[in-house]
Amino acid sequence: MKKILLILFILSFNIFAQNNDIIKAIMDENSIIIEKVMKDNIDANALITNRVVNKAYTPLIYAIILGKTDTVRELIKRGADVNKTVTNQNSVTVPIITASSSGNIDVLRELIKNDAYINKRDDYRNNALFYAKNADIVKELIKNKIDFNIINKKGETPLFYSKNKEIAAELIKLGIDVNAKDNDGNTALFTVGYNVVEQLVASGAELEIRNNKGNTALLDIPFSTDLYLKKLEALVKMGANIDAKDKNDDTLLIKSICDNDIKLTKKLLELGADIEIRDKNGNTPLMVAILQYELRYDIFNEKDLNIIIELVNYGADIYSKHQYGITPYSTAEDIGNKEILDIFNNR
Repeated sequence: MKKILLILFILSFNIFAQNNDIIKAIMDENSIIIEKVMKDNIDANALITNRVVNKAYTPLIYAIILGKTDTVRELIKRGADVNKTVTNQNSVTVPIITASSSGNIDVLRELIKNDAYINKRDDYRNNALFYAKNADIVKELIKNKIDFNIINKKGETPLFYSKNKEIAAELIKLGIDVNAKDNDGNTALFTVGYNVVEQLVASGAELEIRNNKGNTALLDIPFSTDLYLKKLEALVKMGANIDAKDKNDDTLLIKSICDNDIKLTKKLLELGADIEIRDKNGNTPLMVAILQYELRYDIFNEKDLNIIIELVNYGADIYSKHQYGITPYSTAEDIGNKEILDIFNNR
């Protein structure tokens, strides 16, 4: 198991390094394109392909991505259309949206000064406010009368896309409803990162509101990336019910055990999840862990006892009776699992 984890770590590190290399290659190619355009006086509205990603953009969009305000200004003087959109593989790139997402306020101002249509939307029906990288960009867009009461294809408001608490605070000041639901019944609390949770809740976001799947924002946490674990902590800190149950009568703890997600299980136990709560079949988390262990062992020949060990270490009752009188201990005896019995006996 340790060898597999080491391999996965090395692979993930290599993928991260490769992604950085790709980003650098893309930006280097962007720079080469811009240098050639400016030197050779190429048409400011020409579509030029970045060979790294095999996508074509106008020189103006390349300059915006690179954050080159002077180049943006010069291209506009040469006749660059500040409202010209580009479509690549069904994805629409809009100059003013690109400027908003880049976070360069000088570039944004240059586009607005030259009559960029501030409410231009992309293929998701988002305007530039959805992609604002920082609060200063939000303020600049609002000052220039961007529509903040906008809803996109999914029924989301700009608040759903808030990248930090400062952006959220600016949007909330405008009167955007913190509990507005999208087409799936999610509120902004479901979609924002951990660093926005406190701001939303302090502004009236309901922690226990349910989406169309019957999940709260806490129940909607899918797996244990570092960012999701931080969001879990933020939600619990603000008062979210860590033992809320979904439509199947499962808590997030039970779901994490069924998914064999040891990191999420550990974090939930650390945050005080009820270790003796029952599922719809009357099973405690420990009983679920034993049954899941047997299932994985039968199908995949996996012998991962970590979740069982973690539950026992946190004080799970090995003699807690099921409605039919069986206990985790008697279940381990019945299936003849010496390894689980050793964990129980050596606790």
